[in-house]
Amino acid sequence: MESQNIFIVHHGRRADIVLSRPHKRNALTEAMWLAVPALCRELEQAPDVLVVVLRGAGDAAFSGGADIGEFAEVYGSDERRRRYNDAVEAAFDAASTASL
Repeated sequence: MESQNIFIVHHGRRADIVLSRPHKRNALTEAMWLAVPALCRELEQAPDVLVVVLRGAGDAAFSGGADIGEFAEVYGSDERRRRYNDAVEAAFDAASTASL
């Protein structure tokens, strides 16, 4: 699951997962958090990839973290908060446990 805001770039045996919202200091939207596990699974299936680098696009910042502009929506109800927090947790889990 790639989008214009998060995608994979291959450099031989290295692959970069790129956070691409430089105008927002590469802050992650909910959709980006949701995309991370699928991107990690995709890279786990790539036999030529030995290392993965998570990086931000542009020169200003790696990532400002979560996009606070979404907080009113994603924390608007208990159910919505749970879904958002589950997405963030799944992204961290996938990135930290992916085996290459």
